[in-house]
Parts: sequence; structure tokens; C-alpha cells
Amino acid sequence: MLKMEKIAFIDVEGTLTDFEFWNEIANYVERGYEIRELLYKGLRGEIDWFEGFMKRVELIKGVDKKLILKATQKLEFHLKREN
Repeated sequence: MLKMEKIAFIDVEGTLTDFEFWNEIANYVERGYEIRELLYKGLRGEIDWFEGFMKRVELIKGVDKKLILKATQKLEFHLKREN
């Protein structure tokens, strides 16, 4: 029996980090251009954020976990300070 792993995606770009995961993962997957298109449409308010997020998740379903981890290697969390 094939064991399926689950990964949680939390969209914290621009909040806890300046790193954009979706741009990075788009470099490693076959349909990366679609991921970027959905990302930028969402950022411009052309599509519903949640709908775009779920479509992006759908596009990476079945992607090897190693690619996901490779995309996250550039991730660094920064504490934002208010002045």
C-alpha cells in the first residue's frame, strides 16, 4: 500500500518573510507558469485570494517532497519591527 504524506502550506509571504515560496516552487515544476499567473492575478486582486491559493496547491499535488523542500531552502523568517 502506498503511503501518502501530507504537507501544510501557510501563506506568510510579506508577513513573516520576504521570500515568495510560490515563485520559487514555480522554478521546479512543469506547470510553473500557471502557478506564477495565479499568484500575480491574486496579488493584483484579479481573482479571489483563496481560490487562487487552492488552484496553486492543486498544481503542486503529487510533486516530489524533495522539490518542495528545495524550494523552501531560501526561506528566512524576519521579525518585523514597528517604529
